[in-house]
Amino acid sequence: MISSVSLAPADPGTGVKVNIAPYNGQNNITQVTSQQYAMVATMAGVKDVIITVTADKTVSGESALTGVYKALAADGLTLNQQNTQAANGIMDATQPAINQNKGDKKISWEINGSRW
Repeated sequence: MISSVSLAPADPGTGVKVNIAPYNGQNNITQVTSQQYAMVATMAGVKDVIITVTADKTVSGESALTGVYKALAADGLTLNQQNTQAANGIMDATQPAINQNKGDKKISWEINGSRW
C-alpha cells in the first residue's frame, strides 16, 4: 500500500468530495477515479468529508479506500462493516468495465449525477 489519504471535514450537507492530487506533477492513481472513491465512501456511510488521495509511485488506488476507513475509525466514526464490504464489492465489479472503456468518448459514465 503506497497511496496516501487525508480527510478534512466538509460543510454539513455537502456530501463526499474527492480530490486525486498529483505527486510532483504526476497523477499516480491509475485506476480508481474520484467518483468511485466518493461512491464507495458514501455507500459505506461516510458523510460531509473532503478526501484527498495521492501516491508517490504508480498504483491502482484501490488500497486508498482502506486508508479512508482507517482514518475515519481513528476519528471515532464506526462504519457498518456490511456497507463497507458492499461498497468494496461495487468497486471491484465496476473496475473491469471502466478499464475496458477508458477513453471511449461515446460512453458516458454517471454515478450520483457525476460524469467520468
